[in-house]
Amino acid sequence: YVLGRSRGDVLLVVRRPDGSVLCNDNRQGTRDPMIRASFPSGTTQLWVGVKEEGGVTDYRLGFSEVKWKSSSLPLPDED
Repeated sequence: YVLGRSRGDVLLVVRRPDGSVLCNDNRQGTRDPMIRASFPSGTTQLWVGVKEEGGVTDYRLGFSEVKWKSSSLPLPDED
């Protein structure tokens, strides 16, 4: 699992070593994106995007081998 958490609306894009691309915007019932996939050996690329054009927001990334809730990853501090 790869999870993004933010006070803003972010999305995740992952490119696996074989070139396939996975995307997620909102996990069911939340604004937090999550991608559940296998990641074979090799270079995996990860992008975090903000939905609004020109938008900027702080975010946190989490990685796990087991299912988890977005609330287990704290939100970034507010400025």
